[in-house]
Amino acid sequence: MHRLIRDFRLAVLLIPGIALSACSGSGSAPAPPAAGSPAGPASDRPNVVLLTVDTLRADRLGAYGSTSTSTPHLDAMAAGSVRFKRAYAPLPKTNPSLSTLMTGRYPSAHGVRRNGAHLPETEQTLAETLRAAGYDTHAFICNHVIVARHGLAQGFVTYDQDLPDAIPTREAHERIAEHLVDAVLRWADTSKPASPFFLWTHFIDPHGPYTPPGFTSPLAGGGATLPVSQTNDGVGSIPAYQALKGVVSVDEYIARYEGEVSYVDREIGRLVSGLRARGLLENTLIVMTADHGESLGDHDLYFQHGSSLYEAQLHVPLMILGPGITPRVVETAVGIVDVMPTLLDRLGLPQPAGIQGSSLDAWLEGDEPGGAADRTLFAEIGRRRAAIRGTLKLIWDGEKKGVDLFDVSADPGEVHDLAASRREDGRRLLEAVMRFSRENTSDAAPDDDEETKKTLKALGYLE
Repeated sequence: MHRLIRDFRLAVLLIPGIALSACSGSGSAPAPPAAGSPAGPASDRPNVVLLTVDTLRADRLGAYGSTSTSTPHLDAMAAGSVRFKRAYAPLPKTNPSLSTLMTGRYPSAHGVRRNGAHLPETEQTLAETLRAAGYDTHAFICNHVIVARHGLAQGFVTYDQDLPDAIPTREAHERIAEHLVDAVLRWADTSKPASPFFLWTHFIDPHGPYTPPGFTSPLAGGGATLPVSQTNDGVGSIPAYQALKGVVSVDEYIARYEGEVSYVDREIGRLVSGLRARGLLENTLIVMTADHGESLGDHDLYFQHGSSLYEAQLHVPLMILGPGITPRVVETAVGIVDVMPTLLDRLGLPQPAGIQGSSLDAWLEGDEPGGAADRTLFAEIGRRRAAIRGTLKLIWDGEKKGVDLFDVSADPGEVHDLAASRREDGRRLLEAVMRFSRENTSDAAPDDDEETKKTLKALGYLE
């Protein structure tokens, strides 16, 4: 019943001149256009290619300042895009964050606040909205926590979740980047996607354990070492799920992480060039971002995510390029909660009810959105919340009732707490956090099945 109601609302939303409130009348709901059918001007709309990378810190791309990681393909993409210098994940876990990307709503609004939870069918996704507007919708994923039963397949005609690759040291499977790209290019050759199409490809490779293909350690030994923990918290130790036999060097784990980033960069370059060679990028918007970052020793947290609201786990790349977009760098803080409303605005499609992100399209047009600097972004995990406004970030611990305030521009390592010296700024951000918490209370039940529990444990998400 929920899906019928949602499909009816979606169909009416996309009929020009009819407001969403008109859904209260009786009568049968018009069916959404079939995927790929050119419904009037829909056939003139650009294709959309969404590239997301698991566990990718922004500062490990050359375009974001890295000098230790080779990322020529993503750097070239950034040079031709509107690159958002300060983009934030809403929660540093894959399923919650990607559910936000696909709905334009925060985790505590759509209910997916942990890996293993289901995105409710009542949530309207980007794929559903685009499919109803005449788009051919296809997804290729690589991570068990976003397989179809967890809800992100809503609206996709193709949802390719083949996971053929065993994860070293873990009892779980994934799909490494080269096999993922192979699958997408086979699809492009055999399916001949209708225009316009929406293609989402999610890469997992920077997620631990860090085992980039062909990796040879550049290190001669020495340097700081860490004990291997029996847990996955990574506090002053190597998390159990990350541990590689005989590897205890901090620098080697970091080098391996950076090797994974370079590997996924190479494969993204191969994917983009392959799509271009097949004529599929001639009228195409490309969005590239990540679900969350990774702690690499920041705040004594090593080689893990999902545990803090510091920059290491929240700061992600975001770049958008395509027809009519003039490259530039945007300094204002934005979030991946903004991706869905931005794309719909760019495509001339109406926004579904309940959207919490903001359209970034004015920046794509070369303008500066009014009031953007005064906007507050949010992030969350468990009972902790963060509020980001301008360059200030407040982190509120709902269990300890503690508050920290940082200027992430002047203090990117978040080591100087300004809560005592900038009380008024802290008070305003704390009020915003409390209001956000009151207004967003959904918490979907986790998936209890034993297969999911076993896999989440193997991936390091459960003890």
